[in-house]
Amino acid sequence: MGMPGECSETRILVRSTEGRPIPGAEVTVAGQFHFIADSEGSVALDCRSHFKRPTYAEVSAEGFRTRSRVIGKAPGVIDVILSRGVEVPSVSRDAVNVTE
Repeated sequence: MGMPGECSETRILVRSTEGRPIPGAEVTVAGQFHFIADSEGSVALDCRSHFKRPTYAEVSAEGFRTRSRVIGKAPGVIDVILSRGVEVPSVSRDAVNVTE
């Protein structure tokens, strides 16, 4: 950890259940700030980012189930493990099923 007043980052590492990085995974912080994981499945969130902590991050990737994680005030590494599968959209009770 850095000296007081020094800026430290939080790093999110996105991996599959097999432990492989998921490049291109999307990390959405506080519902409005979007980041894309690099080739190592990593996203760096600088302490100067424009969101207050603690907050949450939603992590998604094509072919994997979406996951939410809390981002605390302290810098560090947050491991996010995504399992394979397709999200099943929730159906509102007000939804209407239309068939041909």
